[in-house]
Amino acid sequence: MRGRFVAGNILRQAKSLKDVVVPTALPGIKVNTSPTNNMVWTQMRLQRWSGTSWEPFGEVLDARSD
Repeated sequence: MRGRFVAGNILRQAKSLKDVVVPTALPGIKVNTSPTNNMVWTQMRLQRWSGTSWEPFGEVLDARSD
């Protein structure tokens, strides 16, 4: 296990995430990174206040799409 937690290895792993689902993110939101793209959050989902809670509406929006 020694050597697996070296800073360079952690950074390499953080820059190679593919469709990672974070439990605290909204349903449908995935995290993707690459060596040239460090922007973790590229998706969002709109929500509106119903008077008692936030309710999602519409599809997941991706900042990388046109």
